[in-house]
Amino acid sequence: MPILLFGSDHLELITGKKTTTIRKLWKKPLSSGDRLHCYWNLVSKEREKLFEAEVTGVEIVKFKNIIKDNQFAQEEGYKNAAELEREFRKMHGDDTEDDSLFQIIRFKKYPVEE
Repeated sequence: MPILLFGSDHLELITGKKTTTIRKLWKKPLSSGDRLHCYWNLVSKEREKLFEAEVTGVEIVKFKNIIKDNQFAQEEGYKNAAELEREFRKMHGDDTEDDSLFQIIRFKKYPVEE
């Protein structure tokens, strides 16, 4: 079961307004139909399962293309592509070469009772 971790700045995920996230490409990439288990603060005593979701699509993109797209950056919660680039370089360090691969994960959140 794939697990996604989120920080406290992802309130729009909880409310359902945000239905995408971008992650470094995993060794076993996600596919449409995969069920996600989404947690906040997983490694802490205060961890909390936020929700479960179904992957509705995955797009694999190169880092150089991500950092050119202001609209995408804003959809991800950044002011612009330059801010997204700064944050990703901090988070992913050596994995931010032009050809480094990331996955844009689109999902639909299951109702809480599911």
